Amino acid sequence: MNKSTKPLKYVAFPEICDVCGKKLIRMAAEADSETNQLLHHCPHRSTVVLMTLDEIEGTKAITKWIIESPCSEERAINLATELAEKMGAEMVVNHTGRLQ
Repeated sequence: MNKSTKPLKYVAFPEICDVCGKKLIRMAAEADSETNQLLHHCPHRSTVVLMTLDEIEGTKAITKWIIESPCSEERAINLATELAEKMGAEMVVNHTGRLQ
């Protein structure tokens, strides 16, 4: 099967919209890949979080993450941290390349 046509697996996460309380988080992973992408979209807050979980020298790490949102930087970082924990990450490589 061609990599671009492989089905994605979706797993629900209990992240809740601040406005409507709707649960809108999904995790997608390619069937044979160790790279996971977590996507959250809230129509009220226009929040999108995309995270990539990779393994670095035997340690699970978030190596890429993007948050597009009108929410505060603190809220965005807290959301990214919560999602990283749910994905089983042991460390996060932030946009500056430092480990957190």
